[in-house]
Amino acid sequence: FEELASGLLRLRGSRRRLHSLMLQKDMLSCNRREVHQLEKFESEFRLKASADLASVDSSFATEFAAMQEQLLAERVVAENPCAASPFEDEVLKLQGLVTELESLKADATDLVARHSKSRESLGSVSPPSDFLQLY
Repeated sequence: FEELASGLLRLRGSRRRLHSLMLQKDMLSCNRREVHQLEKFESEFRLKASADLASVDSSFATEFAAMQEQLLAERVVAENPCAASPFEDEVLKLQGLVTELESLKADATDLVARHSKSRESLGSVSPPSDFLQLY
C-alpha cells in the first residue's frame, strides 16, 4: 500500500512543479495538433498549386494557339510568304514560355513526390513549432 501511495504522490507532483508526465502529454497533444495543421496546409497547397499550374498552362496554350493561327493567316495573305511577320517573335517567345512552364510543372511534380517520400521515410518526425506561424 505504501508503494502505491508514494507512486501516486510522485505522479501528482507538487503544486509548484509540473510533473514530467503531464508535460509530456501536453507536448504530445501539441505535436499532434501541429502535424494535423501541417498536413492540412500541405494538402491545401497541393490543390492550389495544381489549380494554378493548370490555369497557367491552359492560358499559355490558348494564347499560343491563337498566335499560331494569326501567324499562319498572315503568311497565306501576304504577297511574299517568306517575309517575317511582326508576330513571329511573339510566337517564339510564347513557345519558350510554354516549354518553361512544362519544365516548372515537371519540377513541381517531382518536388511533391520527393516531399512525400521524405515524409514517409521520416515517419512521425514533426517540423519545428514555429513553422506554421510563418504561414
